[in-house]
Amino acid sequence: MGTDPVWIATLREAVDRDGYEAVGRKIKYSRAVIDGVLKGTYGASTDRVKARVEGAFAMAMVTCPVIGDALNRSTCLQEQHRRLGGTSGLRERFKRTCPTCIHYMPAKRGNDDAQR
Repeated sequence: MGTDPVWIATLREAVDRDGYEAVGRKIKYSRAVIDGVLKGTYGASTDRVKARVEGAFAMAMVTCPVIGDALNRSTCLQEQHRRLGGTSGLRERFKRTCPTCIHYMPAKRGNDDAQR
């Protein structure tokens, strides 16, 4: 485990400290996904999990073209796929701009991101 990438070590420390349930709520992934990632048996790409871990625990920031300032990576991922609804002009700008942004990660059908 000394060879873990930083984000995996961060995830492992968070689980050891706070437990699977609390970490899962924070990064919006199930215990099964977190456990698979930590054991190296997760069968899909871990890019989204990595981005959520970095945003939630490492406070990774990205520059958001919508707000014109730094935005937590975890919040960035949440905004990318939030339903439009009848909310605000800002919500509409996120919906229109996110798919063209360099930080955009398309949702994949049938995977664990549907848990969000």
